[in-house]
Amino acid sequence: MPSLKLEDHAFRLLENEQTALAFLNRTAHSWVWELDLPGGEILFREPGTGRILFSSPVKLIGTYDQQLGTFLFGWSDPAIPEDWKCVASLAKMRVMARGAGLEIFDSPEPITLSTPTQAQGWALASAGYLEAFSVFEARQGGKTQLLAVEYFPDSGLVQRDIHIALNIIEEGKLRFSLNHRQAVEAYLGSPSTAGGSNLADETLYWRFGDSLLRIQFAHHGQIISMNTEIPQPAEELVELPQEAESKPRFLGRLFGKRR
Repeated sequence: MPSLKLEDHAFRLLENEQTALAFLNRTAHSWVWELDLPGGEILFREPGTGRILFSSPVKLIGTYDQQLGTFLFGWSDPAIPEDWKCVASLAKMRVMARGAGLEIFDSPEPITLSTPTQAQGWALASAGYLEAFSVFEARQGGKTQLLAVEYFPDSGLVQRDIHIALNIIEEGKLRFSLNHRQAVEAYLGSPSTAGGSNLADETLYWRFGDSLLRIQFAHHGQIISMNTEIPQPAEELVELPQEAESKPRFLGRLFGKRR
């Protein structure tokens, strides 16, 4: 069963979020979103043409109020009826949170935040538990609704490479307070023994084809350094043009030397 632990989901959902935004930006000159909370759906459309880029079922994780600096979980919002699809079926997550001692996920009152990043972290953990594709922030009227987006059209075509992984880890470790090592292993899987991973000094490698991502961790799990080892392409051998043979020399080689 998925957990509500941020480390288990953060980097994967950040990567998916960037993938979805890149898809929208490359398929349309501009795009707008339309949100149907009662129906539990978000739709992305190209303005002017009205062309639908994609739509997806969503769950409302919660709403961040920029003016008050507070966050209210969707299932605790008195303005959201319990039978709306955007919050229906979330009771199981609340029960699991209680059992795991994560009372914050069951808070019936607005929570005062020191930074909006806290709300983003809760949204990623919740979306990961729901096995959603990504989180989308719908901003309007001084409030931001954090939505777990279930579906994305290119999800099966996304190919992770070493550069994407490096950028996602860099962004995630700056944005969120989490155990970097646990988050990286949840994102990339177990480290490669072939790369020379050394548990004694907390230096681990992950292989991407012929390339290696090397990360050194502190004993408490935070990242000390990251670098890549990417083989340089071999130089192509250029065949130099040969000097053309003279006609007499060519005939002599072909028929033998005449006596």
